[in-house]
Amino acid sequence: MPLSPGQIIKGARASYRLLHPLKGKTVFKAEILQARDITQRWAVVKTATGSLERSALQREYQTYQNPFVAESPFIRSLHEGVGDMESLDAAPVDGVAPPCLVLEWMDTELRLISSSAFRSGELPKHVARQVLKALWVLYYIDSAHTDVNLNNILISNLNSPVPVVKLADLGMVTPEGFNSQRLQSLPCRAPEVWKNQGVSHASDIWSLGVTLVHWLLGKSIFGARDKRVEGLTEAYCIAKLERLVGPLGDLPEGLSVEAREEFRMAALLRDMDMPPPGKGKLIDVRPLREELEQLQDPVVPPGLIDFIESLIVVDMEKRPIAHDALKHPYLDISSESRNGVSVVAN
Repeated sequence: MPLSPGQIIKGARASYRLLHPLKGKTVFKAEILQARDITQRWAVVKTATGSLERSALQREYQTYQNPFVAESPFIRSLHEGVGDMESLDAAPVDGVAPPCLVLEWMDTELRLISSSAFRSGELPKHVARQVLKALWVLYYIDSAHTDVNLNNILISNLNSPVPVVKLADLGMVTPEGFNSQRLQSLPCRAPEVWKNQGVSHASDIWSLGVTLVHWLLGKSIFGARDKRVEGLTEAYCIAKLERLVGPLGDLPEGLSVEAREEFRMAALLRDMDMPPPGKGKLIDVRPLREELEQLQDPVVPPGLIDFIESLIVVDMEKRPIAHDALKHPYLDISSESRNGVSVVAN
């Protein structure tokens, strides 16, 4: 039986009345009823329909079973799983609600917040600090989030001196080094993932840098959003990447024929002119720093641009891990920040 508004889901910690869908028929805002030990009024109830969604929901639940994840103040909390989370692959039963996760309610997501009112203030620092601390938790358990983007950075108490920022959606969490397929969305995909070298903590760090860029600009400057050629999506994304941050370096041995062809086409697209001559480049972007520096009213603080450039480093071996990124001068690393990661590291 699919979820629907007005339905009441009974869990061990509370009952939850579904209010309205947040995403299709699988994610709902819910009112918390008859709670034993939950103080919030609202929650998010999340289920799955298709096989890929069910696998992601089960993976998310299993990730929360790790105590470092479950207890982290930097990752959205799981209140409970309702139903048999181990039987998500089973056929649905008429009249019985499907297994679902009940998650902490947060006020909004970074995607919905205009950067113009906040980019010269403290919010970018709060976002960067808290997401880095969340990624440090995953690094500690040898996992990568693989889906850091504007939709999965949640914020509450936006206008308070210290907003609450948490990383959400653990359905794509995977072990470090996974390379059976390319993960990460096209705009946020790190160079090493394009080279089929697998996802890692380093690729999450890259994605955070790209996410901050997209928030500041109010649009996706990485990826294929502005593609003006038929097909060649992957090649276009690689070419755009090189226009923004420079060459991606040598290709690894053993790279598939298909991937090598993507890089060959990317080299052609990268420097291609728009017809007729004099109309500019097919891929019309400047180096990343120039793109950020052109923002006005207010400008992006130079320190914030420096910080973003410290994350968007082509060579993954030279990219900082979260613990080191927290020491960047822009973040004004303090004893509070150090304590935030030392809880995990000890």
